[in-house]
Amino acid sequence: MIYLALRRYIRQTSRAPHFLISALNRISDALQRQDLVMMLHESTQYLQAERAMSDAHNQVWETLIEAWMKGMVVRIHYQKARKHDLDVYDIAIYWFEPAILSDGTYVIAWSFDRVDLRTFKTDRIHHAEILREDVGLIERRSKYSLLDLLKHSWGIWYGQEDIHQVFELRFPPHVANRVMEQVFHPNEQKTVQSDGSVLWRAKLAGELEILSWVRSWGPDVQVLAPENFKQRIIADLRHALNIYLDND
Repeated sequence: MIYLALRRYIRQTSRAPHFLISALNRISDALQRQDLVMMLHESTQYLQAERAMSDAHNQVWETLIEAWMKGMVVRIHYQKARKHDLDVYDIAIYWFEPAILSDGTYVIAWSFDRVDLRTFKTDRIHHAEILREDVGLIERRSKYSLLDLLKHSWGIWYGQEDIHQVFELRFPPHVANRVMEQVFHPNEQKTVQSDGSVLWRAKLAGELEILSWVRSWGPDVQVLAPENFKQRIIADLRHALNIYLDND
């Protein structure tokens, strides 16, 4: 199981920080079978040669980990996905959490600027500096459960309970086996219909992260609900069709 977990993480990692490469080597050496140890060492050498993280971002990681372990407030300079300018946040890190369908790692932290929990992708943190000890960290963090927080998230975005929506999809019979054999979300419900299709339902915190997954199915999925999400997928498909028609 350790071997499979490490192999999965290695394959999903596009930029490996120094501490990760060091940890992989140490854990690999603890396995009993030499062939597994050699395979993992070869994978780690590949990461180090082809996907090593820059020195600047390694410094960010080291600062984040130190702040997390020591219970310190850290100031980060953060670039949002669709912005060029950097925003500054003073945060107390609660958890590190891997993305499910990508190689990203996220920080779930208390934002003193927003007075609430916020999620930050580590790849978008350009600079980090430790400020001070966080004297209220344990009390604040005890009010949250990571499992409860993420139970309605598709990946890492949890949102507010009162805005969660029920997503309902229909998969045609020729992809029914693929849908039934895999768990895509912890609270999903799947029902095989009389015609062989699959009705898929899940309560999720927003559409941002499920959007790419639904798009990846192309014509092999039909969105039934919510209506606003259905209309967004329809608009996407029309736009894609127009691209091809315009190029003919």
